[in-house]
Amino acid sequence: MTSYQVYRNGGGTIEARIKAACQLFYKDRRRAPVQVVVNPAEHQAAREACGALALAIPVASSGGCLIPEVWLQLPDESRAAEPKQLKLI
Repeated sequence: MTSYQVYRNGGGTIEARIKAACQLFYKDRRRAPVQVVVNPAEHQAAREACGALALAIPVASSGGCLIPEVWLQLPDESRAAEPKQLKLI
């Protein structure tokens, strides 16, 4: 089952929201999210934002994701993968 951590910080640009969400995710979990999910209207802007932030994380869209939200996919805990480092510039 795929699980997400949902961030509803609501304000600012998509880049600012993704950056804040990833920072909190990394602080809590010490790893990068599997993927970023945003509303379809923000998909292209989110891809550009991840590029500007130098985040090598796939970006997907879902109509269930509200415009101010950023969903970060949780890693599958059943896989024993090494934590990925998250670098935000």
